[in-house]
Parts: sequence; C-alpha cells; structure tokens
Amino acid sequence: MKITSRTLLWLLCLASCPPLAWADTVTLVPTQDNTLFESGTGALSSGSGPRGYFGVTQTGAIRRYLVQFDVAAAIPPGATIDNVRLDLQVVQVTGAPVAFYTQGVHRVLESWGEGSSDSTSGGSTGGGQGAPATLNDATWLHRFAPNSFWTLPGGDFQSAASATGSAGFPGIVSFSSPDMQADVQLWLDQPGDNHGWLLKHIAEGTTGSAVAVGSREAIAPVSRPQLVIDYTPQFSTFCDPSDPNSTGLSTQLMGTLLPTTSPPRLFVEANQGPPGEFVYLLVGSAPQDPGLPLGSGHLCLSVQPPNVIGRYNVAPWWDSIGTFGANGVYWVHGASSPGYELLAFLVLPGNPLILAGSEWHFQMWHRDVGTTSNFSNGLTVRF
Repeated sequence: MKITSRTLLWLLCLASCPPLAWADTVTLVPTQDNTLFESGTGALSSGSGPRGYFGVTQTGAIRRYLVQFDVAAAIPPGATIDNVRLDLQVVQVTGAPVAFYTQGVHRVLESWGEGSSDSTSGGSTGGGQGAPATLNDATWLHRFAPNSFWTLPGGDFQSAASATGSAGFPGIVSFSSPDMQADVQLWLDQPGDNHGWLLKHIAEGTTGSAVAVGSREAIAPVSRPQLVIDYTPQFSTFCDPSDPNSTGLSTQLMGTLLPTTSPPRLFVEANQGPPGEFVYLLVGSAPQDPGLPLGSGHLCLSVQPPNVIGRYNVAPWWDSIGTFGANGVYWVHGASSPGYELLAFLVLPGNPLILAGSEWHFQMWHRDVGTTSNFSNGLTVRF
C-alpha cells in the first residue's frame, strides 16, 4: 500500500490512544554524612559510625546531623524536580518517645568532610558522645579537621528550615516540602552548590530532644537514609526502539537544546535511516505508546482531542524535509551539515510558541525501500 500525505492524515484521525506522562523516580543513598557534636575544641565527630545524631541531649549538649546526596550523578541535566522526600530511620530517642519535638532540615552553605571516626567504637553502644575526630572529619568547629573551619561554630547553613517535622519516635521519619524540592533543583542545576542538609532541633534551648538515626554506614540497608526524588527529564524517548527499517536497524531520533535563546532552541539529529530515503520531522502535543501501526512502523504521536500533530515545515525557507545520507544520517535539503534546528514556534494550528517549561513531542517519518514508510523513535522535550 502506498502511503500518501492525505492517507497519513486520514489515518491520524482514527487514532485514539491516551497521552502518556513522562516522569521518573530515583532513590538515592548518601555519599557522605556526619554528626556535629557541640564542643568548644571541635574535637568530636563520627564520620564513619553507623548512627547520626541531632537534637539536644538531657544535659543540654547539641547534636546536628549532616547528610549529602549526589543528585547530579543520578538525574539527567535539565530535568525538573517534581517532589522530594527524605526518609530517616530513628533507632533511638532520648528518654521516653515524644511527638512534639520539632526538627528542621536546613540547606548547608559550605563543603564539609567525612573521616574515619566512629562514636560507637570502643564499647559504646549509643555513641551519642562522639569520638575523636580524624583527618577531614566535620566537627562543631571544622568543615575539614584539623585546618578548615566553619564561619560559625556548629556549621554554616540556611537559617530558615527547608522543612520541619517530628522525630520523637523510633521508626521512619520523613521530611518533604516545596523548599526541599527547590534545594534539590538547585543541586541539579548547580552541582557546585550541593553541600547537603543539616538536621537540628528547632528550639535548641530545650533538652531531651536528641535522636539517633541510621547513617549511611548502618549495617542494615533499611536503616540508611534515603532521598526519594520524582522528576521529569528534559529529554525522554518513547516507542524506543522503533520498528527496524529496511537496513535491519531502528531509525534513531536525538535532540540537543541550544542555549543561545530563551527558551533554548531544539536541534534534532537522526541516524540509522535507510540511505537515500525521503524524511521529515513530525511534532505533536502528546505521545502515544504503543503507537498506531502505519506502513512498516508505528506513529507514536497522539491525535486524541485536544491533541494535535503536524509536519514541521515553515515553507519554503525553514523545512525539515531531507534525506538520509549514505551513512544513514539525516540531512535537510540544501543544508551544509546534518541535523535540523527548530524555530521558536511550531507548525500546528494557531502556530503555538515554544515557551519555557512547555513540553512537546517529536518523531521522524521516512520512506523506506519500495513504497512503504517507517518511523523513528519518539522524543519528548521539556523546554
């Protein structure tokens, strides 16, 4: 069957698949943690101990817990952080369990370290008194013992808490808030500003609020801190891999955002296409996976109302029409290099603009050997 543009548009009108939400979740464990034990000499720490401590002891000694997660190593650049939750396992409380002690989560402003000290070693079961600090340990006075200091004793952190909660009972305690979400977004966008969080009792003049939580060195994995992050990636694929074309390979569509404008412009590339075959770019307001069988492949852009789809063609001077070269790489007709840069608006009803924060979906259609046609994978882009 020969697929003409008119036939393609008619078939699109038959599609009725629901759009998909492109979000992901990752659970992180700390890259380092430590406890700041109040001390005029800065001699105490517990960088490698199985417990962390925060709150105020019965004798009025302050404890503050530092914890850091490598967000940028786990989430792709440009992603949008949708929600975060910090889970800690409370393993011991001071005295009888109490629900009304409020603990705060504060963003740390300076880097700090984790040494080999362990406050539970030497026969101490609780470990809440600290151990002699070792090289590069964070202490009440030091970011990195023994020579690098905090600006203020007790750590340099944002005075306003990013979140608050009660940690007065053994078991899981969770912290989550829009401000914590903003902290994690900052750490993704600017990894050099990621120094983690500090947990402390909000009213440190009140005694008996100290708790012990499992640290990243806790023997039981369930006792270790976890940071659960929901995010939407800037780029994601669907119908991937696509149906093999006549070369036996799947046509691959990829994208890059060029930061020379606001919002950034999208530059698309495609490879592994059938050499010499006609190709152009499709754009739509929603994906569908699995797609609509068409030719030798699947159309994976939804036309279920109110979704729309169209060919990216600002004729005659900015057209996505091209061919695959001898090596299967996409070239726009008349271009001096492979690939295609989109303008700031889309060739859809109303010529909608590509706005910062908007999300659009793309797929390549191409001829294949003979009279059939095929498609690339789909590409979702958050601008």
